[in-house]
Amino acid sequence: MKTEMIACLIIAGVTLLIRALPFIMTDAFHKNAQSKFLERLSDLLTPALIGMLVVYCLKDISFANSTGISALIAGVVCVASYVWKRSTLVSIVVPTVLYMILINVL
Repeated sequence: MKTEMIACLIIAGVTLLIRALPFIMTDAFHKNAQSKFLERLSDLLTPALIGMLVVYCLKDISFANSTGISALIAGVVCVASYVWKRSTLVSIVVPTVLYMILINVL
């Protein structure tokens, strides 16, 4: 029981570190920008990670059934809602709810 708890805490800590590291690095690079390369890297890090997540999420989608169309519609709504409201929370919640509705209705 104790080893499972320790393993769970280690996994949670590593997961937190992996998710927070890009933001920590970006802040550190902006505060202590010693070179143009590091400054440029910090500017591109977050969009690159978001792009990788989008590719990862959409890689297995098949348009043979309605799941692909639902994902495509939710993706367009995600981009449109972010451009419209500039709110990360809105651009996460609205397309997620829409996608869940679409896959259950279509």
